[in-house]
Amino acid sequence: MHATALAKLERVIGPASTWLPPPLTVNLYSWGRKQFLSWLDQDIPSEPFDPPEKLSTTLWGIQFRSPLFNAAGMFKNGECYETVLRQGAGAYLGGTGTWNSRVGNKRNGIALPIAPYPRSGGASNWLGLPNDGDPVNAERVAALPKIPGFPIGWSV
Repeated sequence: MHATALAKLERVIGPASTWLPPPLTVNLYSWGRKQFLSWLDQDIPSEPFDPPEKLSTTLWGIQFRSPLFNAAGMFKNGECYETVLRQGAGAYLGGTGTWNSRVGNKRNGIALPIAPYPRSGGASNWLGLPNDGDPVNAERVAALPKIPGFPIGWSV
């Protein structure tokens, strides 16, 4: 299954989840988040999208090829870098990182719990900052290709 298919499926599951017992909904979404990120990391566009030059901007002396990029904390350990780049983002943000690695929170058998609110489009999470740790992620960042206009940042 592609990440796009899972995202489309969520548009159906989201409203229906309001009828499910809350623990089942949290379990479903917590599992789905992990699957989505795994599939997204493998769903690299074959043709890169290069944003039009008119979208390029410079802030704080840093050039961004477009004003859009992923949310801080979405990719904890450098996942999906190539996907974000090829989708035409103006930067890549990893994190949130901590010095020591963290496995994140688990409650009632649910790892990295997320609770969706489909009617508002919001959600809450209690992930607990899962990440491989700053030393490991620093090595990953050092190995990533550096593309002009596509800076790499990390939430700490």
